[in-house]
Amino acid sequence: MQKKERLVIVDILTLMATILVVMGHHKFMRDSYSWYPVYDKIIYSFHMGFFMTISGFLVKYTFPSDCQWGKYVVKKVKKFVPAYLAVGLFAALVSFKSFSGFANDILMLLVNPTEGPIQIIWYIYVLLMYYCLAPLVFRLSTKQRWWLLLISVIPGIFYLYMPRYFSMLNFFRLLPFFLLGAQLADNLEKIQKLADWKILLLGLPFGAFVICCIVMGTNPLRGGVGKLITSVLSLPMMYWLARQLMRSIKIANLSTAFSPYVYPVYLLQMFFINGIWQIWRRVGFVLTDATAIVYLVSSVALTIVGIVMVVKIYCWLSNMILKRKHVPNE
Repeated sequence: MQKKERLVIVDILTLMATILVVMGHHKFMRDSYSWYPVYDKIIYSFHMGFFMTISGFLVKYTFPSDCQWGKYVVKKVKKFVPAYLAVGLFAALVSFKSFSGFANDILMLLVNPTEGPIQIIWYIYVLLMYYCLAPLVFRLSTKQRWWLLLISVIPGIFYLYMPRYFSMLNFFRLLPFFLLGAQLADNLEKIQKLADWKILLLGLPFGAFVICCIVMGTNPLRGGVGKLITSVLSLPMMYWLARQLMRSIKIANLSTAFSPYVYPVYLLQMFFINGIWQIWRRVGFVLTDATAIVYLVSSVALTIVGIVMVVKIYCWLSNMILKRKHVPNE
């Protein structure tokens, strides 16, 4: 299969989505600072739909034309499952209180990850299910996939009524965005030809929504319909911002260099976020509304940089061990 061109703008979008996800997981600040509830409502109105749209785009863009369903699924299982189980098991051990509680944590990790020892990794669980479905979905014609996307909007709106086991609630909530991302990949050339002013014009409603949230102090668009609307509206604005950022060579290179670390950051972020917060509390500094913003930005940066460094050290140690194993005996 011919290797497709790397899309730097997708690397930038992925970095933006990762930052938004890490920013959104500082829930312990919710009741302490006046600005956080509005900030939280804005972030959670669109960031997971945005992230899943990028994921759907990448799955379709990189999908092999000669794909065999079995081999494709096995490859993705090997990539996602070991790390998912390792992180979940570690989180269960860290929060260990009793053997029955530990057993329940492991069970929830397998059948209901949103109630497991580290709840945020449900995304990996759902993404793996999408990967398993992708070869079947991509066999459909473009028209059939558009119809499937439209049909998926119905359970996407009423996702709260879906069962929570096997993360079905989140599966149906984000399915429209995964399918939308795949359709955007098929229309990449048309999207690339759009002028910046047209994209910005499409993104203005999302800007208006953010301003309304700030002025009103709440999210005027709630529920399944609200999240669907705001997530879709955010796409052109995020794409326009990424286009502007791509003009900086440093940002473009940084985004491309970061792309291999998206999965580790998603898996490990809560250990760093909570660890940084516990250290800060022990130091005893009191945060005001203003300094809390500085703390949030610093925590996000330290979390991402810290995980990248940990992965780099792990890879370096692994390579050293492998080299020693292959050194012939004298």
